[in-house]
Amino acid sequence: MKIHTRKKAAGKKPFKCNICEKCFTRDSDLTRHTRLHTGEKPYKCDFCKRTFYDNCRLAKHVREHTGGRQFTCDICDKTFSVNSSLLTHYRTHTGENPFSCDICGKGFSTNPLVLRHAKTHSDENKCNVCDTGFTSKNALVNHVRKLHLGERRFKCNTCDRRWSSRNDLSKHMLTHTGEKPFQCDICNRGFTRRSDLERHFRMHTGETPYKCNFCGKEYAQQAGLAYHVRMHTG
Repeated sequence: MKIHTRKKAAGKKPFKCNICEKCFTRDSDLTRHTRLHTGEKPYKCDFCKRTFYDNCRLAKHVREHTGGRQFTCDICDKTFSVNSSLLTHYRTHTGENPFSCDICGKGFSTNPLVLRHAKTHSDENKCNVCDTGFTSKNALVNHVRKLHLGERRFKCNTCDRRWSSRNDLSKHMLTHTGEKPFQCDICNRGFTRRSDLERHFRMHTGETPYKCNFCGKEYAQQAGLAYHVRMHTG
C-alpha cells in the first residue's frame, strides 16, 4: 500500500541516486539501480558461478540448469526461460521494430522503449535553445550544461578531467577501474558504457540506423555518417 501511495502521489519518488540523480519509488529499486554504476553482482549461480545484478535474473538463469522449459533461438542458439523473451530477442537479428511512436513514426523493438522515447516530444523535456527533446528532466539539464553553458562541475580525482554531469563522471571512472558492466549477449564481450555495447551489437545484427539525407547511404555508427556527409558538403 505504501508503494502504491507513493506512485499515486503526483509521481513522488523519494529515493534518489547519488551518482546520476535518478529517483525511485522504492529503496529496493534504488539499490538495484546503483549496481549499474558500481558493477556489483551479488547473486551467484551455484551451477556455473555466473553473477547477476538482481535475484529475478538469477532465478531465470537457474532454470536453464534445472531442466526448466527452454526456448532456444535458432539463429544464435541462445536459450530463454520464457517464450516472450525469445520473441523480443529475435528482433535483434531481424531488425524488426513493431512498436512505433504515434507522433514521429519512429520504430522500436519493445513497447517500453516507445514510452521512453515519447517523453522526448514533451515540451517539458525540450531544450529552449536548440529544441532537442529528452527522455527526462535530468537529461535535459545535463544537455544544457554541457552544450550551451559549457559547465564541467564534476572532476575526476584520478586524472583531473572534468565532466558536465555526475553520470558522465561515473562512466569515465570505469576506464580507471577496468570494470565493464555492460556485456554482449552474443559474444560476451564487455564494455564500460551502454552506448559502446549498443554500437558493438550492430556488428551482430547488421543494423544501420544512420542514413545520409543526400544519397541515402546507411551507416551503423553516427561517426561514420558524419564523416561521409563531409563528402557532400565539402
